[in-house]
Amino acid sequence: MITANTRPHAQRRFFAAAFGLSALAGALFILPFSFHNGGFFYLGSDFVEQQVPFWSYCIDAVKRGDIFWTPGLDLGTGFTGAFSFYVLGSPFFWLALLLPGSLWYRFIGLFLILKMGVCGLTSYAWLRQYASPRWALTASLLYSFSGFQLSNMNFNHFYDVTAFFPLLLLALDAAMKRDKRFVFGAAAALMATVNTVFFPGEVLFLCLYLGVKLWCGEYRMTVRRFARLAGESILGVGLSAFLLLPTVFALLQNPRVENASFQSIGQMLLLKPIYWAELVRGMLFPAECIFDRGFYMQSFTNGAELYLPVFGVVLAAAYLLRTRKGWMARLIAVCAVFAVIPVLNSAFVLFNAEYYTRWYYMPILILCAATARALEDESLPLRSGYLFYGGLWLALGAVGLSFTYYYKVTFIYNLVPVLFFAAVSLGGFVLTLFLRRIQRQRCGAALLTAAVVICCAATGAFNTNYHSRSRTAADVYTYDTAARQISLPETEDGWRIYSNYYFMNLGLVLDTPTVTSFASNISGSAFDFYNAVGVPRTVITQLEPEQQWLQAFLSVRYSIQLQDEAAAWDARYEQNPVVEGKYSVAENRYTVPMGFAFDCYITQREFEALDTGRRQAALLKALVLTDAQVQKYGGLLRHLDAAALRDTSDAALAAACEERSAQAAARFAYTNTGAEASITLARENLVLFTIPYDTGFTATVNGKKAEIEKTDYGFMAVRCPAGESRIVFRYLPQGLRAGIGISIASALLAAGWSAWHLAAKRRK
Repeated sequence: MITANTRPHAQRRFFAAAFGLSALAGALFILPFSFHNGGFFYLGSDFVEQQVPFWSYCIDAVKRGDIFWTPGLDLGTGFTGAFSFYVLGSPFFWLALLLPGSLWYRFIGLFLILKMGVCGLTSYAWLRQYASPRWALTASLLYSFSGFQLSNMNFNHFYDVTAFFPLLLLALDAAMKRDKRFVFGAAAALMATVNTVFFPGEVLFLCLYLGVKLWCGEYRMTVRRFARLAGESILGVGLSAFLLLPTVFALLQNPRVENASFQSIGQMLLLKPIYWAELVRGMLFPAECIFDRGFYMQSFTNGAELYLPVFGVVLAAAYLLRTRKGWMARLIAVCAVFAVIPVLNSAFVLFNAEYYTRWYYMPILILCAATARALEDESLPLRSGYLFYGGLWLALGAVGLSFTYYYKVTFIYNLVPVLFFAAVSLGGFVLTLFLRRIQRQRCGAALLTAAVVICCAATGAFNTNYHSRSRTAADVYTYDTAARQISLPETEDGWRIYSNYYFMNLGLVLDTPTVTSFASNISGSAFDFYNAVGVPRTVITQLEPEQQWLQAFLSVRYSIQLQDEAAAWDARYEQNPVVEGKYSVAENRYTVPMGFAFDCYITQREFEALDTGRRQAALLKALVLTDAQVQKYGGLLRHLDAAALRDTSDAALAAACEERSAQAAARFAYTNTGAEASITLARENLVLFTIPYDTGFTATVNGKKAEIEKTDYGFMAVRCPAGESRIVFRYLPQGLRAGIGISIASALLAAGWSAWHLAAKRRK
C-alpha cells in the first residue's frame, strides 16, 4: 500500500492509484462478462436500446455533419435537443469520435471502465483535502461504486456526470480557500456542458455546500470574492451556452416539463411510504437492479441508493454524529431535509413532481468524505454508527410488517437478491466491527482497500447479471449489428420503417426514418400530434400493428421483425424479398410517400369530435386546419362532410392512399440541413409533410421564402403554386445562433479578464 507522502512524485502515485483501483474494480466484472458474451458488454433495455444506438449514431452523425435534424428518431427531431442529455456534452463522447460508430457496442464496456477510473481520480482529488491520501484513496472507491453508481450503470450517461462532479466542489474550494482564479468558471462551464438536465441540481447543491461552509466558518466571504465568483459563474455558464441554450429551448417543448406539477399541499410536503422504505433499504443494502428487484416491486426506478461498499453508512454515521456542528454533518442534515420533503427534493429536478433521487451522488460524496475521516481518526468511537446500523434493521423490519399486513404489498419480491444483499451488508458490518484491529496491522490499509475492491467487483457483477437478464447476448448482438443485416431501398426518399417493442430505436441503428422511438426528449409537436390521435407517449413511441391508417399517413413502408416473430404477417403486408440475417422485412401495401396534398379539409373541432379510430382515418382523407387557417386557406380546399369520415375499411384505406399518392411529391430527401422535395400540382394547394413542426425550420418554394403552417396538430405544410415546385426546408435549432454568440463573447471576456489579471500580477 502506498504510504502518505506530500512529495510530488508520491502524490502522482496516489492519483494514478485512484484511477487505477476504480478502473480495476470495474474491469473485474465488466471484462469477464464481455468475454463471456462475445466481446461486448450490455445491461437492460435502456442500455441496449438507448445508450448504445444513441452513442453509435451520434459518433457517425457528427463525423458526416448531420448535426441539425435527426429523421431516424421518432418522426424526426432536433439533434441537439434529443441527444444533449445523453451524449453530446460528454468529454467521453468526443474521445469516442476516434472510433467508428458501427463498433461502439464493442467499446462501451471499456469506456464504462474508463468512466469509473475517472470517478476515482476526481473524487480522490477532492477527498484528499479532508483526509490523508491513503484513506482518501479508499473513499474514492466508495464513491465510484456507491449504490447510486451501480444502480444507474444502466443509464450509461449518468457516469459522465458523476465522473466530473467532484471537480465542481474542488474548484469552489480552491477559489474560496486559496483564491485560485478561473478554475471555478471552468468547472461550471464543464458541468453545464456535460449534462444540461443535471446542472440545475448541481447548482442548488453547490449553493447548499457554500452556505453550510460559510455557516460553519470553513469559508470566509468578502465582497470582492463574491463578485469574482459571480463573474466566473456567469462566464462559465456563458461558455456552455452553445449547447445549453438550444437544449433548454428543446426541453421547454416537452409536456413532461409542464405537466409534472404538484396537485396538493399534501403531495408537496408528505413523502409516500414507499420512499421512506427506500431510504431505509438504500442505506442498508447494496444497489437494487431496477429490472429485477429484490424488494417491494418490479421496475421501480427511483430507488434511494445510498449504500457505500463494505462500510455502508456505519462509519459516516459515527463521524457525523460525533461532529454534529461540523460542516459535513450540517450539510448531510440539510440534504436529509430536502430528501424527505417532496417539494424540496423536486428543487433538484426543476420542481418536477415525480420523486426523483438522481441527485444522491452529491451527498454520497460527502458521506465518502465522512467515512474517510472516520477511517483516519482511529480514536473515533464507532458505537453510534453500530447503533445506527442496528436501527436501520429495526426500521426495515417495521417496513416489512407494514407492507405485508397493512398495505398488503409483497415485501420480498425476489429472494435471491435479498439474500445476496443481506450477506454483503452483514459481511461488511462484521469487517467494520474489527476495523480498528485491522487498521493496527502492518498492511491494514491495504487489506481494507482490497476488501473494498472485491466488494465493488462482486456487487457490480451481481448487478450486471440481474440487469442483463431481460435480454440475451444473441438478441443484443442482432440489434447492434442490424445495419449489416438489413438493406432497405428507398427509405432515403422519405419512407419510414416500423419495428417492434424490443427494437424501438432501430431507425437510428439503420440511420433511416422511423415511427418508433425510446427517448426522453423528442420534438414538442410530435407530442401534440400523439395526444391528438390517442397514441400514449411518455418516453416510448410504439404504434400498434393494426393502426394501418396512421402508419399509411406517416409513410410507413417497411415493417421489421425478427424472423421467428414474423410467421404470420397481416394480409395488408407483403413479404419483401430483402430478408437478411435474423430479420424479416415486410412491405406495407397501403402507404403514401412523404409530402402530399389534399382536396378537402376539416376543422380541429370536427376532428376532436371523432373517436380515436376515425381520427386516425380522417388524417388521410382531409387536412386538419384551425379556424384561422380555414379563413386563410379555405379557398384552396373544400370542406369534407362528416359522413365521408365513417368508412375505415381496408378498401377505404386503399382508396385514400391512392388519392394521396396521386398528389404526392415525386422526390423527397433529407439533407444535412433539413429536407428537399419536388412536387407537381394541378392547382395551387397546401402540401403537408409529416415532419414535426419546429420554429427552427424555414422553407422556400422555388427559391422564395414560404410560410410554414402547423397543421394536423403537429406537422408542417407549405403553400405551393400550380405546376412544378421545389421545396427546401432548412433547420437550425432555436437558440443555437444566440448560444454560439454568447459562448464566443464569454470566451473573449474570460480571455480578457485572464490577461488583465496576469498583467496586474506582473506589475505587483
